[in-house]
Amino acid sequence: MTMDKQYELVKQLENDTPEELLGKYSNVFGPSKEKIEAVEYMREYGMTEEVINALLYYILLNWNFKLSKNFMENLAIHLLMNKVSTTKNALDFTRMNHRKYQEWAEYEELINSKPKKQESLNDIERTILKSIELASKSSSTTDQDLGVFVRQFFK
Repeated sequence: MTMDKQYELVKQLENDTPEELLGKYSNVFGPSKEKIEAVEYMREYGMTEEVINALLYYILLNWNFKLSKNFMENLAIHLLMNKVSTTKNALDFTRMNHRKYQEWAEYEELINSKPKKQESLNDIERTILKSIELASKSSSTTDQDLGVFVRQFFK
């Protein structure tokens, strides 16, 4: 984002009320009751309107505004705990945390997408070894029969 666009964004977020911002980005029916309640909740906890707007902008930009009141409240608490009090700080803070979230999500995807073939091979190997052990302990299995039995596993 260029400095001019960022300056315009900061000015818009500083000058609009949260309800105006919600109205600009909502459907024809306006902002939902849940979103208005979330804004009121944030006000009750002392968030400035410009920080509320920065939070709403972050949600619009990154979550396509499909989220719950609880999610908005949790983000607001996170901003409050970190003493974010200006529009610029709120935008920087949400960008930084979104990058951290993306890195975590990529890491989780990488971890979860690794093939679990090694684990299943270990299970198979354990099953084969257990079968061979049981067959070798059987009094009715000859050495020749055991050899044929073992070879079948490695074909």
